[in-house]
Amino acid sequence: MEKLKDDEIELFLDFEIPSDSEVSFCDSEDDDSDAENNTNKNDDQEDNIENLNLLPQYINFLGDMDNDIRFENNNPSNEPDGFVIIDENDVHDFDSFFNNIILQTQTDSNVSKQTIPKSDVAAQNNLVSPTQTSNQILNPIATRSLTNKKRKTPSTDSKSKTKFKKSALLKINNNKHNCLPVKKKNTKQTKWFPGRDNKHTNSIPTFTGNKLININVKETTPYSVFIQLFTESLFEKIRTETIKYAVQNGKENFNLSIKELKVFFAINIAMTYIKYPNVRMYSSSQEGLRMNLIADAMTCNRFAEIKRFIHFVDNYEKPQVVTDKFWKIRPVLDILHNSFHSAISTSQNIAIDEMMVPFKGRSSLKQYLKSKPKKWGFKIWVQAGTNGYVHCFELYQGASKDKKSLFGPIGDTVLKLCHSIHGENHKLFMDNLFTTVPLLRKLKSLNIHVLGTLRLNRVTGIENYLVKDKLLERGNCSIATSDDNLTVVRWKDTKLVHTICWG
Repeated sequence: MEKLKDDEIELFLDFEIPSDSEVSFCDSEDDDSDAENNTNKNDDQEDNIENLNLLPQYINFLGDMDNDIRFENNNPSNEPDGFVIIDENDVHDFDSFFNNIILQTQTDSNVSKQTIPKSDVAAQNNLVSPTQTSNQILNPIATRSLTNKKRKTPSTDSKSKTKFKKSALLKINNNKHNCLPVKKKNTKQTKWFPGRDNKHTNSIPTFTGNKLININVKETTPYSVFIQLFTESLFEKIRTETIKYAVQNGKENFNLSIKELKVFFAINIAMTYIKYPNVRMYSSSQEGLRMNLIADAMTCNRFAEIKRFIHFVDNYEKPQVVTDKFWKIRPVLDILHNSFHSAISTSQNIAIDEMMVPFKGRSSLKQYLKSKPKKWGFKIWVQAGTNGYVHCFELYQGASKDKKSLFGPIGDTVLKLCHSIHGENHKLFMDNLFTTVPLLRKLKSLNIHVLGTLRLNRVTGIENYLVKDKLLERGNCSIATSDDNLTVVRWKDTKLVHTICWG
């Protein structure tokens, strides 16, 4: 049997590869010689394609070709050496390529049978039909009967290679996206200018808000301020719901007045300053232990009864789908939220941070913050002024399961706390937990000026525009400003401190 000539192999592989294909061929020792032969190839060789017959030599070539081809896979660790990578688009070219060759040789099949020995005719009868795809041709199981000689490798290696190629061929139809390149979205990159300050260096925008105090400050006692925030309507709401809950639990004769309810709250506040292990110890008969301020205001049994039935909402009004974990105290929180806003207008300089309400009891909403003086309790997001007055607050309910926004859950909380200060040129100060570039740009559109510490990994590429740590002495700083007036400052103390603002 004659060997297959090099120029015939070149003609056999002479097919057009798409420009966007990722096909690559294995390196071999004959690459240089093939390149020289291609330059001197005669145009008359194209006419020989019509006379090309699928002789057993070509069958052996197809069988060996199976061992040198694989489809692109996401697991490069299993990738054998010396394989050709073919993407999805080339598979269709292979189909037409093989089908054309098989169709061209059908007309000369009778002539081939006369010249080919009987042993070769039997091998030719096992050829695939023109309707078969290239996946069937390239399948190592389907082409096993076509090959007379296989590469001799250990049995374990041959099984693993066959299993790998078979799984890759099966995945090509179901996971087409694995072979296609991923196109990245074109996002506008921020331009930074090192050494430039923002445009509001010497002209800070003027505050346009009002400075109003809507509560009576002539009487400066703590009770006078407290009673203007905890309004009569709030106490009436609590009294009504407490009586309703007591009746629902069989205490039909239970009664409660607003005055008595105020005493109950006053006792709870006093107990936070002087703590006893047991509530009944405040009414002890022993001198030095009894606290007359509490014992004379309300009996121990009455205090325990009110504490048992204290309620803020009707339990029968519980929503079917609970999305608010604080729904049992939500009416009280809403009244307090409105009272805090209406009492004093928001000052020019404000800050947003987290605060803790100490609590060590049982609750799924209890948080632990090691950096706080009171590490266990309920976490509250707070917007406060320079005098410490809380203008707005939001209770933390745990990780949000809502659809993620551009600003993240913490950024959304900041926007909620700033709902009443739009367009008044407030100056907002935050730490690096809150500061992100998308959030600052959103607050910029609301005319809220922000200054806060920064985590440097939240600003892409800014490190290239700031002076390196080793070149800065203690007390010196480096500055860079973006094309949309965002300014990042690096200041060196014992450690590097980064701040970000927009002017």
